[in-house]
Amino acid sequence: MEIYGIERHFKLTVGAYREVAAMLPGGNIEELGAALTSDDPFRTMTMIFNLAVVMSKWYEKQQSFLDPDYKKPRPLTLEELETLPMSEVVGDLKDEIIRAIISSQETEIPLKKTEGNATEED
Repeated sequence: MEIYGIERHFKLTVGAYREVAAMLPGGNIEELGAALTSDDPFRTMTMIFNLAVVMSKWYEKQQSFLDPDYKKPRPLTLEELETLPMSEVVGDLKDEIIRAIISSQETEIPLKKTEGNATEED
């Protein structure tokens, strides 16, 4: 998703998961769906913006570990989001965040074969 001319990415890493859980009542990650579909549009918007900031930060951190030549991380800020017109960003941003959460949960860790142990890749 492009915001102010910069392509933004979001990732629900372990660090992001921890921060997201802390935003929810009782630290219960299962409350995330309710927070994203609240009858209170301000609560929903606030949660979407907070998720975007956290997941952008952790995406950038992950990239800097995966690629030592990765450009200087520049995560999305709350201030950037708050200056955008709601009509242009809330729906698209919410969709991007949900896609990132789903794709993060579907990621599989490839198993490596070690001597004497069979793996699913055999």
